[in-house]
Amino acid sequence: MLESGLGERLLGVESMLVRTLEDVIAGVPGRPDRPQVLARKLGINKDLSSRVLSGLRKDSPLAAIYALPGPTPLRQLLEAARQHGVEPDVLGPASEAIDEFDVLIRTEFGGRTGLDALISASLPDARERFEATARQAIYRGFAGIRGVTCDAMLTTFMVGPPKPDVLRADTAVANGYFRLRRLRPGAHFEFSATQHPNGPNPRSPLFADGSLVRTHCSPDPLPVEITSDRRQVRYVLGTDTLGHRDAIDIVAAEKYESNHPSVIREGDDPVRFLYATVEVPASTLVFDTFVHKDLWPGVDPRCIVYDTSVRGGAEPNSPSREGDRLDLHDTLSHLGTDVQRFRCPVVPKYHGLLGTLAAELGCEIDAFRGYRWIQSYPIYASQISLLFSPASA
Repeated sequence: MLESGLGERLLGVESMLVRTLEDVIAGVPGRPDRPQVLARKLGINKDLSSRVLSGLRKDSPLAAIYALPGPTPLRQLLEAARQHGVEPDVLGPASEAIDEFDVLIRTEFGGRTGLDALISASLPDARERFEATARQAIYRGFAGIRGVTCDAMLTTFMVGPPKPDVLRADTAVANGYFRLRRLRPGAHFEFSATQHPNGPNPRSPLFADGSLVRTHCSPDPLPVEITSDRRQVRYVLGTDTLGHRDAIDIVAAEKYESNHPSVIREGDDPVRFLYATVEVPASTLVFDTFVHKDLWPGVDPRCIVYDTSVRGGAEPNSPSREGDRLDLHDTLSHLGTDVQRFRCPVVPKYHGLLGTLAAELGCEIDAFRGYRWIQSYPIYASQISLLFSPASA
């Protein structure tokens, strides 16, 4: 981008803007160099003074443009400087630079958001902030549309140990919603678990009570209607819950029998994957995977995020879904085998929940190695997939 004509124009505008704004700040009585002092001297908002000074101190032109406020706040800065005695021959060039900046943003990028998106592709710190802001906007929009939200959403898988007789491993999984609440009357919320008790990989609740992990649900009684048949268990939020006071915690768990091979044989998909889907607007997503130490030794996963809004859930073994991948800045954390690192402050009594899942697999927690994807304001209708490529037989 910087080698293009547009890039050259952007750098030229940045150079003129930074140079003239430095002259304006130098013309303020006392030459203030701290945000609090500049804000007090000119009678402006501290956020504005902080962004201006931060932008002027950046070494990178792109970082400077990204840090500086938009044209309207910059014009407010010039008006305040004029009222406090900064000379017109200093303010004039700065005003021209701001006008040029304004034209560039509107004509070439369609607004400040477009400019920030382009810059964020080149600056890791800028990209992280840009994506966080964008995800939060998506969260707010869908929270209003759905009328339901939660503080934390949890998906936790435990896989293994391998069973020598079938060369496959069982999986236990827990899904939870913490501080789940309805934002408007009548908003519908439900989630379900599909069961295949007679299939090649039987899938069933861990508990007789509709698969709910009662020790991790609150309040009691839980305002959730549970219905089940041979194929599905459905959990529907009651109509009386509304607002922060009526927030609930709900956790359900299931077990998959012999669903992952310990080694890849002919007929097996080459990539084994575990995934979490964002089906309710959430402030935080915690997606944990714990793999038994004897399963897939030396194999660590990679993470891919898919957009499922058009074509539904993604099968990572299908090349046709490559176009649905979302390129996000977040990274996967390797927790190792230290159980102290498995703890998660946003999930109540999490250590106990992990113990419950491990017990269903006949293990203790310390028999697993862990991986964590944690994200603020996860993208609604996205699928986060952890992909393992085990050795072939």
